[in-house]
Formats: sequence, C-alpha cells, structure tokens
Amino acid sequence: MDHKQTVMVRWCFLLIAFLALCGCELKYLVLPYPAPNYGPDDYAVARARPYPQETLLAEKRLLNFVRRANTRQLAVLSANPIVAVQAYQLTASSDFWLSRQLAGGKVRAVTLYSRGIDARGETAVKFLLLFDSRTGKLVRPDGVLVIDTPNRGHLGRFGGINAIYAETGFW
Repeated sequence: MDHKQTVMVRWCFLLIAFLALCGCELKYLVLPYPAPNYGPDDYAVARARPYPQETLLAEKRLLNFVRRANTRQLAVLSANPIVAVQAYQLTASSDFWLSRQLAGGKVRAVTLYSRGIDARGETAVKFLLLFDSRTGKLVRPDGVLVIDTPNRGHLGRFGGINAIYAETGFW
C-alpha cells in the first residue's frame, strides 16, 4: 500500500468515526459527564440546557401555577419561592448517556427499577426548570432531568435546590 492509499484509508476511517458520533446527537446537552452525586434525597438524575421554546413554555406554566394558587398555596409559595416546572418530557431511550446510567443502576429512579428491566427504555424522563416565583426568572440557566417526582404542590430537592414541584402548572 502506498502513501496515498494509506492517507485515504485514514481519512475514510476519520469520516466514518465522525459520522457515527454525529448520528448520536442528543436533544439535550446533558451536563456534566458523569452526573454529579446529588444525594439520596434529590430527585435530579442529570442537568440539561433548555431550548428557548421550552423556557417560554415553562414560564407560562409557572404563571398559571401562581395564578391558580389559593391563599394556603400562596403561603406555601412565600415560604418556598422556588418552583420546579416541567418544560418537556422524553423517554429514557432517547438519551444514550441516561440509558446507560439507568442500565447500570446509577441514578435515582425508584419507579423505574420497581417496574423491571424491560420498561427502562420507555421510562418517562421529565425536564424541569427552576424558577423564582417572586420574579418569574430562572434560578439557574440549566434545568434538571428527573424520573421520580414528589406530588404536585409538594416540596422536593432538584439538583441541590429545594423547590415546589409544579408539574405542568396546575395545583
């Protein structure tokens, strides 16, 4: 094999490797690799960056959540102003890194593990954004991926931050 053929083979190999990696592009840029250890009381399994349309949808859901609150719920919001709002829902199989973590039992997912190994790919993963209900602004620019959640309107820990779980914006 001469030098020209060797160079051509190397370029073909690099092209194939590049295409294989690009074919695995994820919807979310999950941060960081590997996942931080949030602790046993934290619902988050990973952090991810939102798309602008997801942020807008979550803002609308936050406003709906605050608008529908009664006096008791407003008192809860004043004591705990951070709210976790669902911006999107995906399946665990759509994220290779998350699927690998689930298969290895490395994330908190009581609901998932109680259903068995066959259901892991179809498991719903919620993407939550954390807002300050007083200002309507994001607490941080990234959100969290969760599998298990507290009941709607109850306090939970999401990525190290205590927040009221709003689900899709209804009490």
